[in-house]
Amino acid sequence: GSIFFKEAMDKITLKAILEHKDLLEIINDPLYIVDKAKKLIYYNYPYLTLVGLSPRQIHAMTSCDECFKLGVCQDKCIFEEVRKKKQPLQFREVDAKDLKGNEFSFWVNAVPLFSDNGEVEAALVILRDMTSEVQIHSKYKVLYERERESREHLEDIVKAKTQELRLTNTQLKLINKKLEALSVRDGLTDLFNHRYFFEKLNLIFQDVKKSKKSLSCLLLDVDFFKSVNDHFNHQFGDAVL
Repeated sequence: GSIFFKEAMDKITLKAILEHKDLLEIINDPLYIVDKAKKLIYYNYPYLTLVGLSPRQIHAMTSCDECFKLGVCQDKCIFEEVRKKKQPLQFREVDAKDLKGNEFSFWVNAVPLFSDNGEVEAALVILRDMTSEVQIHSKYKVLYERERESREHLEDIVKAKTQELRLTNTQLKLINKKLEALSVRDGLTDLFNHRYFFEKLNLIFQDVKKSKKSLSCLLLDVDFFKSVNDHFNHQFGDAVL
């Protein structure tokens, strides 16, 4: 097909093609030549196999429209498109059916064939069967869409779980702060407790040793506080504290 596309740019003639039909026989794709009267003036064996018609049946037809059970021209007449534009054309993924109703997908390559006076006299049409490729592409597309949907669903789950984990971590941090505060404070007075006092005193003492500064410690005690508990009970003693 690429040979004819290259040649067509130099306005290959119908006469030259018909004189060298043996060049067409090396192409395995179905192909045919349709003239301006819409008659098929040449076709190869793969084309006959594809349409399921005999040469006699094709010869008896008055127009290529009768032969086109495939329906490759159902949207646009390929010859008319080539005649108007006078250059090679390619129509991708043209859907068609054979006589048995089997569905096909073609890439249609059409090359203008000129007369001696430069008019488009016919069109060489090559049908590249892309059915298998299209089916495989469709299957991969379905698989890709499923994989994409699964990935998006998984991403949504991960986002939700990540948000949930962040919230949990925030709550844990708040709880840990509360637990830390409770561990160093007295439950009755909310003052720092015995444990915190000695931990803090040790740090201060180490700092004083390095800086060689003086350190003072003031101790306060309530004399005879036990008598308060003994005379008024411990609950009253707690309130006094």
